[in-house]
Amino acid sequence: MLVRLQYPMSSPPIQKTVKQHYVPRLYLRNFKNPDGKLWVYNKATGFILHSGESKVAFENGFYDLVDGSLEGGAAEDWNEKDRGERAMSRFDLELDRVLKLLLSEGQFVGIKNDIRNATAFAMAIQHMRTASFRDRMDQVANESMSKLSQSFIELNFPGQGHLAPTVELTDAFLRQEHINTILDYDHWRLFGDAIATHRWAFCIAPPGSSFITSDEPVSMRFHFAGQGPDFGGIKSKGVEIVYPLNIRFALVTREASLPPLPCSEAMPVQVEPDFVDYCNNLVAANSHRFIFGSSDDFGKITLFLDRNQELRQRPWGLWETKMSKLRWVKENGRRVPKQDMISQRRFLDINW
Repeated sequence: MLVRLQYPMSSPPIQKTVKQHYVPRLYLRNFKNPDGKLWVYNKATGFILHSGESKVAFENGFYDLVDGSLEGGAAEDWNEKDRGERAMSRFDLELDRVLKLLLSEGQFVGIKNDIRNATAFAMAIQHMRTASFRDRMDQVANESMSKLSQSFIELNFPGQGHLAPTVELTDAFLRQEHINTILDYDHWRLFGDAIATHRWAFCIAPPGSSFITSDEPVSMRFHFAGQGPDFGGIKSKGVEIVYPLNIRFALVTREASLPPLPCSEAMPVQVEPDFVDYCNNLVAANSHRFIFGSSDDFGKITLFLDRNQELRQRPWGLWETKMSKLRWVKENGRRVPKQDMISQRRFLDINW
């Protein structure tokens, strides 16, 4: 008599996503041409190729925590290490839902009050999840810690602050801080609330023109220059944001001090080809490395980047200012710099 022994089945291994996208594939599909091709422009090299949306805007293990990144010790299992990627997958589905509410079969269907905040939150998360945002976080964190080190040495050894060591935070710590920032509801709210107070316009590209996007889809320009926390972020006076939705539509938001576009927020407006070019230049200026579109014709973007070579090497992300003339005024009895228009202070000499 043959007896077959039944052994308990082991638990299936946890499936881990290796290719982790910081721009959702569902979003990138909106920029493919009718043949299903997504054209990619590498702004550092000028190289152009076509690809599928699954093969761009990702890094292996981009959202994974690494050993030593968690408080109290190493991340022991993939369930914890994969926390960031699992959260991003949920955000991708939410972004897809928001885009479907805004667009129906490629046609704009208007925006209702109940999805305005959802759209703003989706933009906030997309802005914070990218490689470009992580690079800015890393640079600011390292510079801040190095300045703290210099101040500490100067305090204890006057006149020797220049001998302070340069501080470089570990990759594990920076990854943890990036993921915590993305998952922090307060960050979504600050960004989302700021965008929600802007004037919104849904722009239609005219025949013969199309919008592009990049590996930094939420693109910003600051029309006022200045120093301090009020002049380098989403709450800045004079900030303008371009968020392409697909090749035909782009959401443009402007802070209240800027002139609004001549349209109602309930209905889109067809803009001139020059304005589409302006939006595409803004996308190129903000892009980390790659620009995506439905055509292999990136001639206008190439001309823009040739006029602004510094943008080929790094994104226009830290919003550094070059002041042509610093003016001073008295405010509450103190002498402070005047917050001038861009005609007095220039942003990276960008040739628009």
